[in-house]
Amino acid sequence: MDEKETERLVKLINVVLENIQVLQERTVRLENQNEELQKKIESLEQQLKSGSSRVGAPKKTSLTVPPIPRTDITDASEFQYEKTKDGKGICIFGYVGFEKESIVIPDIIDDLPVKIIAPVAFINCTFLKKVYIPSSVVEIGGMSRNQSFEKGTVLYCQTGAYAIRWARDHGYKVRPAQEFSLD
Repeated sequence: MDEKETERLVKLINVVLENIQVLQERTVRLENQNEELQKKIESLEQQLKSGSSRVGAPKKTSLTVPPIPRTDITDASEFQYEKTKDGKGICIFGYVGFEKESIVIPDIIDDLPVKIIAPVAFINCTFLKKVYIPSSVVEIGGMSRNQSFEKGTVLYCQTGAYAIRWARDHGYKVRPAQEFSLD
């Protein structure tokens, strides 16, 4: 195994380890949200039992239900990314989110525009069928011309965006951004 293959294998192992960590963190967060919801349900049940025979104005109560994470929306935490060399944008170099058929690459992460999709950023995401690429992206795959997406993935882009030209040059099917849906 040469040095390049070893480096690539180390990177892949690191991605897998990061995926495991992200999933563990999400599991803990969901378990905590579930516990909070159970406590609120128990509290409401108690209020209903005790309030069935009360006299006078109804007691005002409020229930704040924490948002349940949606798996149909692509969150920035589902991407591996870093600031560009000039510090004025974001480079996405991997996807660590749920296995979804459709994702939206955000146009802004950490208050910076997403400008670059690195070579092979999504190459092992064989489950991806549709990807929305924002018009903020001005480079895909770098100078190496490696494929950043699996062949067969349909790319949805804004009219006139760099991504349209790149996708066509690399043999991807391109659809207008307004046709994109998360189903």
